[in-house]
Amino acid sequence: MSQPTLTREGLAAALFSLVQALPGLQTSSRRLLHWSEVAPASQPAAFLAEGNQTPLQDASGLPSVWRYDYKIYLYAYNGDQTCSPSTLLNPIVDALEIALKPSISGPPGASRKQVLGDLTGRVQHAWISGAIETDEGVLGPQAIAIIPIEIEFV
Repeated sequence: MSQPTLTREGLAAALFSLVQALPGLQTSSRRLLHWSEVAPASQPAAFLAEGNQTPLQDASGLPSVWRYDYKIYLYAYNGDQTCSPSTLLNPIVDALEIALKPSISGPPGASRKQVLGDLTGRVQHAWISGAIETDEGVLGPQAIAIIPIEIEFV
């Protein structure tokens, strides 16, 4: 029996479901907004932006594995001048890291990769794929983090 087709939209929706579930968010969207367009009361906020889509060709004739790049933009506003706005952002980044950790359940020797829940068998792995850009609160009461995500799927 062949595997069901995993669409680009299905993949983006699965990742966005994971993002939406992060604790502490007031706003989440797949339509990227600049932080100046997000009211302080609507923050912390998360936005998912799609990036490159690259087929990783296999000379064996097997179906291509695709690599998709996404960026998650996190914004947090803290009007308390005695406290860095990154104190609101850091727990959300930690929660995203935990959400992307592979499940440790399963038989010994089973793959320990994040497969985005019910997309097991199609998503080979999803992870934070590079440096997380942050501003460390140099924008005054506004903090941002840009987190690169890479997903490989068949």
